[in-house]
Amino acid sequence: MKLRPLELKDAPLMVEWMQDSDIYSKMAYDAKDISVLNAEKFIEASKDRNENVHLAIASENDEY
Repeated sequence: MKLRPLELKDAPLMVEWMQDSDIYSKMAYDAKDISVLNAEKFIEASKDRNENVHLAIASENDEY
């Protein structure tokens, strides 16, 4: 496994886990506001940040 910067292809899987009730019940966001479009906007905005780095956990061959 490795860490890599988030990519737009990660958006659908981000939405999937962010809408899991076991996860969002412990987080500070409203799951009904989560969409692929919002996840894509988050990914694009995270590319320009030097603080609060957001990464994806990926396999060595990085396929999903």
